Amino acid sequence: MKKTILICLTMVLVLMVGSLAMAGGNGKTACLVNPPTNLVCSIDFSAETVFCSWDVLSGANKYAFEIVFEIPLLADPTATQEVHFDAGTTDTNITVTFAELQTVLDPFGAALSGQLATAKVKGLNPPQKGACSQANTFAEIMIDFTPPPPID
Repeated sequence: MKKTILICLTMVLVLMVGSLAMAGGNGKTACLVNPPTNLVCSIDFSAETVFCSWDVLSGANKYAFEIVFEIPLLADPTATQEVHFDAGTTDTNITVTFAELQTVLDPFGAALSGQLATAKVKGLNPPQKGACSQANTFAEIMIDFTPPPPID
């Protein structure tokens, strides 16, 4: 009789764990597979800002936005490392100042002017964290921080 009860309890636990796994691992909303569309960024050199916008992503109630720089290492200029400016927003547009971007570059001795960077955005569906949100796909676009030549 004890063996029968133990076997039944084991089967119930297996079924519960299996059904949770089938429902997305822990009953949370499935990952947002597609990235936001129509990511565009523009630089206003006179206002020293970058403005980026994208279309609403169905299922997302928050967005992770990054501007990623690849800069030479101070210790070994032949090697590079990524430096990230990260922001979360519930809106589908964001304005970032040059000062905010320079702040993330300062510890690495890099200047913003002349940098190439990648702007990235992905949809999130909080409050979940972990693999699902981390695995969501980014939309990406290049940004060139080289100011235009002066007009004569």
